[in-house]
Amino acid sequence: MSDKRLLTRRRRRVRRRHIPVRRRAGRMAKWWPVTRRPTAYPAFGAPILAPGDGIVARSRDRMRDHRSRDSIPAAFCMVLAASRAAERDPWLLFGNHVVIDLGGGVHAVLAHLRRGTIRVRPGDRVTGGQPIGQCGNSGNSSEPHLHFQLMDGPDVAVAKGLPFCWSFEVAESLHSGVPRAQEPFVAPEPD
Repeated sequence: MSDKRLLTRRRRRVRRRHIPVRRRAGRMAKWWPVTRRPTAYPAFGAPILAPGDGIVARSRDRMRDHRSRDSIPAAFCMVLAASRAAERDPWLLFGNHVVIDLGGGVHAVLAHLRRGTIRVRPGDRVTGGQPIGQCGNSGNSSEPHLHFQLMDGPDVAVAKGLPFCWSFEVAESLHSGVPRAQEPFVAPEPD
């Protein structure tokens, strides 16, 4: 075989090795790593504050924080587990959580909290801005985050969701509503 043909074959092999690897990297991001430790996420362990004054109606603090489920295989397992958990007890989907009665028929749910960090129990009075726990990865959660919702009753199985909006600062200007996607913002200090 001539040197020219050999060199051409080597170039093709190099091209085949390098180009598909770049393409595979994008696809592989959804497959690997299958799971990661919750401590790999910056939200894990962040303080969670009460959204307003009220009385704790319910809390749960015994579910473990699991590894992330943000790959395709792990998400598939999460969906299967969630469907089974929802049949038994809908609260299992929320993991460790706190429900606060804010008055006027409004209840706030703060869910997926870190095990062992919830500082309040049912019947405790809380004030807006008071630390109540830490961000975790319990329940039906793909990665550490806070699930927050308002509802018209304390039982998630029968309550209806209520609309709300955020107060936030962008470039030292106060806004109300929902921040734009990927827009960094800061929550103003409670009064």
